[in-house]
Amino acid sequence: MRAFPLIAVAILSITFSGHVILAQDDLSRDNDLPSRIGVPQCANMAAGRDASLQGSLTVRGAGVDSIKKLELMVTGSGMPVGRKQLRNGGAFTFNCVPKENVMLSVYINGSEFQTMSLGNLMGQPYMNRQDLVVTYSESHQTPSRASVVTTDDLYKRSAANAKLFSEAVSQTQKGNSENANKILRQILAADPGDYVARTQLANFEFNAGHFEQAVAEYVASLDSSPAYLPALIGLGRSNIALRRYDEAVRSLEKAVASEPNSADAHQYLGEAYLDLKKGSLAVPQMRAAMELEPVKKAALHLRLASLYNAAGARDLAVQECRLYLQALPDAPDRAKVQKYIDENTTK
Repeated sequence: MRAFPLIAVAILSITFSGHVILAQDDLSRDNDLPSRIGVPQCANMAAGRDASLQGSLTVRGAGVDSIKKLELMVTGSGMPVGRKQLRNGGAFTFNCVPKENVMLSVYINGSEFQTMSLGNLMGQPYMNRQDLVVTYSESHQTPSRASVVTTDDLYKRSAANAKLFSEAVSQTQKGNSENANKILRQILAADPGDYVARTQLANFEFNAGHFEQAVAEYVASLDSSPAYLPALIGLGRSNIALRRYDEAVRSLEKAVASEPNSADAHQYLGEAYLDLKKGSLAVPQMRAAMELEPVKKAALHLRLASLYNAAGARDLAVQECRLYLQALPDAPDRAKVQKYIDENTTK
């Protein structure tokens, strides 16, 4: 059976909120040595965590001068692999990465713009390469749902706390997450029921990889506002990172019920179902996410295509590839996706 090209080497093109991420092909394939010199030993890691991901991250556009902090985070099979701060144009290497369900997140000034599926990677001795180019303009510096305080949540604060909250927003948008963190704790000391401030504090814990602390803060936020969508999604994502998939499903099902039009809630619920090996439940959630945001979530078509291909259902994989190209007709990886369609279409 012909292998799906996005499984062997992750190729990604996704557009969201004006940001374009491009990934290049694996440049290590011409190495005919039986193994790569200096391959990291991952024997002590969980089975299947032997992939390596290497590349660079470059930011272009009118908003470059406003960038104070640039970071990249990789997760695989729902587990955080690592998070690194980079200079613009800098190189990165992540070793001992799970080969399946690899996700990549770009952070600018402490804000997560999107978690993207890279599909599956190849294990040793291959070095999977992803060179990323991010187009960033000041007009698109929209705060992320999981990392920036939002001001449109109508929580009634005292005048003093309202002033502090505005300062926390300002500090977060400038990338000064440590200062914002301190201000949020000051707000919560005066008003423990401020679920918006507490959710943002949980977001900072999540972004720092402190998932247990994040869970505690999200739970405290939901104690004050049980249907607050950002806290429900954040709790679900934290439990996915901790491999508590049943608990993740519970909070994410509540998120979908609370806001059926949230593409993120549907996507992460689908991911949690996949981690529980419940594909029949996962696929409808991912389709719902794509219906709500066809362009932003277009990469999920390739996610589904990889799953169908691995199961031998190439006709279904071809259909997902076609839907991907319909959503992103100018996708830079169009030639590769079209090649897979041509080679696997039943004559």
